[in-house]
Amino acid sequence: SRAPAAPPAHDEFATRFEDAAITARVKTRLLWNGSTEGLNIGVDTDDRVVVLSGHVGSSAENALARLVASSTAGVRRVVSELEVRPSRTQVTADAGKR
Repeated sequence: SRAPAAPPAHDEFATRFEDAAITARVKTRLLWNGSTEGLNIGVDTDDRVVVLSGHVGSSAENALARLVASSTAGVRRVVSELEVRPSRTQVTADAGKR
């Protein structure tokens, strides 16, 4: 019995190309969304699984970033490693409410 043949190299290239395209689509959508700080959010894709990293200003922004990513064409799953860090102005405004 012979060992199974290795998958064609073009399949690996196609997967890497699709992952890069997904990363670009998600990043673009985050940058264009007025309610997310796209510059603070890193996007990486592996086998159509998107990983979001970096920091956001609120849990609502975290949820929105996950929604934007998960609703992007080609995305199979989203993993959020985002850290919620309220902005300096938000912390000051919250302190003034007391």
